[in-house]
This record gives sequence, C-alpha cells and structure tokens, in this order.
Amino acid sequence: LSLTYFLPVFPSLYTQMQLEDYDNAFVGAAPRIKLPYESLVSAVVYIDDINLTKIRRLDFNSDQNKMSVELEASVSPPLPILTFLGARYRIVTPYMYAHHPSAMDYLQYTHDGRHLGPLLHPNSDEFFVNAQTFPAEWLGLDLSFRRVRHGGPDGSSVWDHGLIDGTFVFTGPSTFLKQDLLEHLLQARASVEAHIDFSPVELKIGLAYTYEQVINRDLVRGANDQAHLIEVSTAIRY
Repeated sequence: LSLTYFLPVFPSLYTQMQLEDYDNAFVGAAPRIKLPYESLVSAVVYIDDINLTKIRRLDFNSDQNKMSVELEASVSPPLPILTFLGARYRIVTPYMYAHHPSAMDYLQYTHDGRHLGPLLHPNSDEFFVNAQTFPAEWLGLDLSFRRVRHGGPDGSSVWDHGLIDGTFVFTGPSTFLKQDLLEHLLQARASVEAHIDFSPVELKIGLAYTYEQVINRDLVRGANDQAHLIEVSTAIRY
C-alpha cells in the first residue's frame, strides 16, 4: 500500500495521464484576514478540472476558463461621518460551472444548500462598493454602486458544457470577456432609514432610489435602456 493513495493529487494525475480524463480535480480556497478597525479581507477561489499533467510541467495555460474568484474588503473606520466602507470584486470564467449538458449548471454547484462561488452567469464579472453612515443615532444612510459585465455567446452559455465531439474545449487560452460584444449593467443606489422611538414601540421608515442603466441588454448591440426604481418600506417593532 502506497501512501500516495492518501493524497488525491496522485490518483487524479494518473487518471489524467492514462485516460485523459480532466474532470476529476476541483480545488477551493477561502482565506480570511482580520485587521484593526474591524477590517476584513477575504477571498474565495475555485478552480475546476485542473490539468495536473500540464501543471507538473509548470505549464499553467489550462484552467483560465474553469475558475471563479471573489475578493472582498471592508473597514469600519473610526470616523464620525463614515461607519462602514466595503468593496467586492467577482469573476466567473466561461466554463467554470460547466459539468454536463443540463440546465443551469452554475446553480448546481452547492454544498449544504450554499452556493460554491459567485452566483453570476458564466463569463461575467462584478464590481461592487458600499458605504454606510449614521448622521444621527436615529438616521442611517447607505450608498452603493454596482457594475456587471457579461460576455457571449461563445463559452458563456449555461447550456455549454465544454465538450465538442468528445474533446474538451475549455483548456485553451482564456476567452474571459474577450468577445467583441459585452453586456454592461450599471446600478447606483441611495437609501435612507429612520428609526423613531415611541417606547415601547419603534417605527422604522425607509426610502431608497436606484438608477439602473443597461447597455447591449441580452447581448443585443444597441439595446440600451435605463430605469429609475423607488422603494418605500416601513416596519413596527415592539
């Protein structure tokens, strides 16, 4: 009995070398670093179908289209005007969630009901920034901005499982957002929430405004539109 059987890399490498089966190696990592001022830096990285045969030759040109990354940083600075500041960046490369020809593969990557990786369409990235402040104890203000890019159609369809006539097509050079036509989503949101104390009852009133702009909606060139969304909410706690 060889001790290498207790290390999953070696059986996967053997299978890839003998059978050219690359659907047998999935790696994930989720580091978190806590810093002063309640600061947090975290990342979630998933790489699927790793070509160990290439990696052992120090050739990393194989998994650019089968990975997802989420980077997030937040801080609660000791400032009277700023309570919280956070930023997040996510990417899902074209074939990350491609596994077999079934609907919505990227929704099936779950563990105990929780999604593995960002819940974005394949071949997309997202940038999000958020700031919160409390000008008064009873008043909160939240500002955020979100930008999403999506590319297609090659390598981005949720129906595309990365096999053509039995040949893997996701192991080549990166095609991440390299298409001539991209869909762009821009969202800017501002919300205010007031807490009014009528002891023993507390009344909460919220008002939010969101501006949304879409360029090349559904990957149709020139299909641009915009929307103005207003939300009003109220709640009573006692």
